Amino acid sequence: MTSVKIISLIFFIICSAFIFSCTNEADTQNVDKVPERQHEPLYYFDHTGIDIEKTDGLDLRFKNLNLVLDMYGNLILMGEIENKSPIAKQDITLTFDFFGSHGQNIFSMEKRSKIRYLLSGQTKPFRQIVDEKDRYIDIDAVKVGVNFKNYNDRPRGNAVVEQERFYYNGRYLVIEGQVANLGMRKIEDIVLLATFYDYQNRVVFIRECYLPLNELGPQERQPYELKILLDPYLPDFTSYSFSVFFKDAISIEPELDLDDEIG
Repeated sequence: MTSVKIISLIFFIICSAFIFSCTNEADTQNVDKVPERQHEPLYYFDHTGIDIEKTDGLDLRFKNLNLVLDMYGNLILMGEIENKSPIAKQDITLTFDFFGSHGQNIFSMEKRSKIRYLLSGQTKPFRQIVDEKDRYIDIDAVKVGVNFKNYNDRPRGNAVVEQERFYYNGRYLVIEGQVANLGMRKIEDIVLLATFYDYQNRVVFIRECYLPLNELGPQERQPYELKILLDPYLPDFTSYSFSVFFKDAISIEPELDLDDEIG
């Protein structure tokens, strides 16, 4: 009987080692997976019932607005702002006012654009996270507005985006192309943004493209690459567009009026 007990004990140890080794292997295979939500929202509410009101002017207008709830319970407002005027705009600040069911202002937010200026005919995407979670349930409408200054000097740089190809690499969508400076002046602080839209042309997410260089001389160009991870949490999209922003390396000083100089 003693021999039988010893053999049984050895068999149990071998089986236990096998079971634990399989568990470790499974955990290793799950390392690359997107972690599940750790913090659930305190309550659920129908964010689709929130009205989005936009304040359009003769110069700038909003389009493709969208209000979504992300996987972490954050309320996010996205969209684009377009410069319809013949004059470039600078110091752009977006304003967001949130109202209750009786029209009362619950709270307000501002977002100053990191882009130096918006050229005539140019469109810039934006994304604003609403961090007032304890007030989500009271929101009935949100009004979007914008403040800006006119930039009367036309930049001499002229950056354009050329898309060459896109392909799938495992779990990634890869988009490649070039950014070219067709202007007469060196440009710097280059930012290339990709905006993705759903079937209703609403903005669903925004990505910044990787650029090896932060500046380009006249007639120079450089490649760009954008990788999009195709995981279950990526919003559905049907199309995308690119926008490139920059500033001239040599700033143009505005001319002083004689009265201003004397004063």
